[in-house]
Amino acid sequence: MNSIKYLAGFIGAMMSMAVYGQEIDIMSFNIGSSHWSTTKDSVIARVTSNDPDIFCAIEATGNTRPYLESELINYNMLQTFGSNPNLSESHIFYRKNMFAVIDSGFVEMETYGGYTGIGRYVNWVRLEETSSQNQFLVYASHFVFVFPVNPDSSTIGQYRHAEGMVQLMDQHAFLNIPMITVGDFNADSSKAVM
Repeated sequence: MNSIKYLAGFIGAMMSMAVYGQEIDIMSFNIGSSHWSTTKDSVIARVTSNDPDIFCAIEATGNTRPYLESELINYNMLQTFGSNPNLSESHIFYRKNMFAVIDSGFVEMETYGGYTGIGRYVNWVRLEETSSQNQFLVYASHFVFVFPVNPDSSTIGQYRHAEGMVQLMDQHAFLNIPMITVGDFNADSSKAVM
């Protein structure tokens, strides 16, 4: 049975997942903040106190991503965006010496006409646990927010993102390994898009 521990309302979640009988702790945390200079130490403290094996940092842009990289010394950051990690704001960190990256990538998700925000991506990795050679996939993404001034269009953007994510996962279904998706979906479990 999977356990989910909510960290701060809807901004973060910690999950313990049984993957091939092994427990792997995954944390997803929307770290976005207009007051990064005052919240950065508490973000690092939350990550280190929860001690996840995999940490997905949502809204990790600008100076937040490099700071996370410099402070989370027990983790590697997945470089699916090559030499330009600023393309995404959904980054995957994994514990050093615990996993090997078998494959990874990203797919830009379609939003809606008139959308002017940052690009929305699904950042993904196929990891192999070094102790058991068991593999699994992790998908990190950030759905658009449903804005009250344009709820129909932004809801369409959420559905397009969800459909794109499902299509990506379907491409990996032949691997027959566990698939875990995390991120800021900007919707609770009562919403139809979920």
